[in-house]
Amino acid sequence: MPAFVALLSLIADVSLIFNGQAQVTRVVQDANRMASIGRLEALSDVETYISQQLTRFEPNLSVTSSVDADNVLTSVVSVPAANMQAIGWLSVLTGSTVTVRAQQFIERGESLS
Repeated sequence: MPAFVALLSLIADVSLIFNGQAQVTRVVQDANRMASIGRLEALSDVETYISQQLTRFEPNLSVTSSVDADNVLTSVVSVPAANMQAIGWLSVLTGSTVTVRAQQFIERGESLS
């Protein structure tokens, strides 16, 4: 019975981590797209939008955005896996970090500041 409970706990935590990664990916892609078409006007707006949408994964949520010379916006979000788990019995999962990186070409005429 204890092994069965441990297995179910592991399955639940891994499922929550994958679900959390999918949510973070969607939010980052949405923010980059909004910046690309002009709904978000500055890099700080992109980072603020992402942080506000992902408040459930705080603390230790890390958000950075930058624009390169080719006018490509890159946003990187890092979340400790422990913030995504319900049970957190396995230290292997608890000590890891989920990092999502998304890029989007800026479609409007001017670049983000």
